[in-house]
Amino acid sequence: MRRFVARHALNTLTVLATLGAFALAALRLRAATSATPPGINHGEPVANWHSYAATGERIGRQAAPLTVTIVSDFQCPFCRQADQRLRRIQQEHPNDVALVYRNYPLGIHPQAYSAAIAAICADRRGFFEAYGRELFAHQSSLANLNWTAVAHAIGMVDQSGFTECLHDSTAERVLHADSVAATQLGVRGTPTVLINNLEFLGMPDDTLINRIIRDMSGRRATP
Repeated sequence: MRRFVARHALNTLTVLATLGAFALAALRLRAATSATPPGINHGEPVANWHSYAATGERIGRQAAPLTVTIVSDFQCPFCRQADQRLRRIQQEHPNDVALVYRNYPLGIHPQAYSAAIAAICADRRGFFEAYGRELFAHQSSLANLNWTAVAHAIGMVDQSGFTECLHDSTAERVLHADSVAATQLGVRGTPTVLINNLEFLGMPDDTLINRIIRDMSGRRATP
């Protein structure tokens, strides 16, 4: 009888441990696939933020009072979501908001590095905005994309300079500079976002961004 009770207790503990393992795995999966990555939910001041916004692929006015610098990876799902939201915000506030992209392809994404090279080359031809949009739109099939075909699809008629850029070291130097900047900034994941001097790990919500835009507009309107 004692042997039966002991065996029954052991089986019960085994079941509970198994259920606990499943619950932990489920929580980890939920965290990994949630719509917003965990991280800083309030802006951390960055003293030398201008240096990170001074170079990179820029969308918007040079004189825009609000510069959003995003450290991004073309194979990162959260980066794709951030890109969609940021482009919408910039289009809604074209005079107030400019976007600056700094590339930081992660080692876990095998196509991210070459996609970043292609995007940098497209920027040198004045096509970064359209090219980056295409890369994010085909994020799940980047391995099957031909970079030159993408350039043709977005209307880059003269592709000679673009093709040369893909095979020389120019874009690699730009990408290396982006990686150095990300290291200096202390980037822990993508996307990392700077809204002027405030750093966020992950994309802050639209309410906060719109409040910052209103504050900027209010300061400009004050005599």
